[in-house]
Amino acid sequence: MSGTPVQWQIALEVAARLAIISTGSGYWHQIDTVDVGRAEPFEADEVPCALVSIGADTLIDERSSTERRELSIQIRAGVERGEINPALTASRLGMDVVIAINRSTTDPAVSDTPSHRLGGIVSGLRVESIAQDIGDAQAAYIGAIVELVVTYQVARGDPFTSIP
Repeated sequence: MSGTPVQWQIALEVAARLAIISTGSGYWHQIDTVDVGRAEPFEADEVPCALVSIGADTLIDERSSTERRELSIQIRAGVERGEINPALTASRLGMDVVIAINRSTTDPAVSDTPSHRLGGIVSGLRVESIAQDIGDAQAAYIGAIVELVVTYQVARGDPFTSIP
């Protein structure tokens, strides 16, 4: 078998949306670099950036020809620590991430119509949690950690093709 597993396709769709975060599109922050599947955390000199990690993939319903599955995804985003209020910065960064994953790559602005299906590859997307990653006063960056769960469907025995 060859191809890209649906889990990885979903993570790449999330990454494509994070890459659109820019102040020019109405977001509070700018994300310059997005990495998918990287095991080590980002360093202070890499911000502004985001990391997308694939978590647990769970079967939630099985039919004769299809499987409905849920996939956990963690997004860690960071920006330079320069604001007076780190908690507000982290909250805004978390909201930037949530807004971006609910936009299409062709209509990325905050003011554009939401798109909740990651280009049609998933049937559902929900934000499970948003946490601040502030660190101590000496930390060089402020971050947000966003946990997502997406629901998708594949043909039984075919982990490479999403069924809308």
